[in-house]
Amino acid sequence: MKKTIKLTKFAILALLILSIPYIEKAMAQFNPSNLSRIRLSISNGGEYMPGLDATSTGTSLSYTLDTFGIGYTTSTLSTKDSSNIEEKYTSNVLDLSVMTGMDRFTFQAGYGWLLSHKWKHETKDTTTNSSEGGGGFFNVGFQLGIFELVGGYRVWSILYNINKSYKRTNGSTATSDEKGQLAYKEMYLGIGYIF
Repeated sequence: MKKTIKLTKFAILALLILSIPYIEKAMAQFNPSNLSRIRLSISNGGEYMPGLDATSTGTSLSYTLDTFGIGYTTSTLSTKDSSNIEEKYTSNVLDLSVMTGMDRFTFQAGYGWLLSHKWKHETKDTTTNSSEGGGGFFNVGFQLGIFELVGGYRVWSILYNINKSYKRTNGSTATSDEKGQLAYKEMYLGIGYIF
């Protein structure tokens, strides 16, 4: 299974890199009337900060009318703290993008602005004091009739300040603030419907 995931990641990355020389040609041939579509993509793994043993899951839904798109993406990064207790960082963003294309290929680039960020811990109550950031992304689509296959790459960068509280053994409550940054990359696979 891990080998299949690695192969899929490599294929998506190769497709994205190989599509770069065609973007200028695509802009010249672009016909926006062909590009009204809805896309749904799911994260299939990513790259995380060095030394961080983590996994992530995510979904992205977008609507494109002519050349401009709007969407919503959520991503959850799961890891374990020093006590081997699971932590989950969930970020939700509003995506704005532009799209161009040629022949059967489309190229979409955009940025997701952070709407909310939550940190969940099995033994601590948490409240987000502040959070900022988001994630840039690039997608390539391949048209198959009224459907399309989509591969994408997203780079996340989130700054957060979270208040944590937990019960001590003597019954009192301890609180502390934690500031940090999430920086990771995800690859997405999805399907689109053209109408």
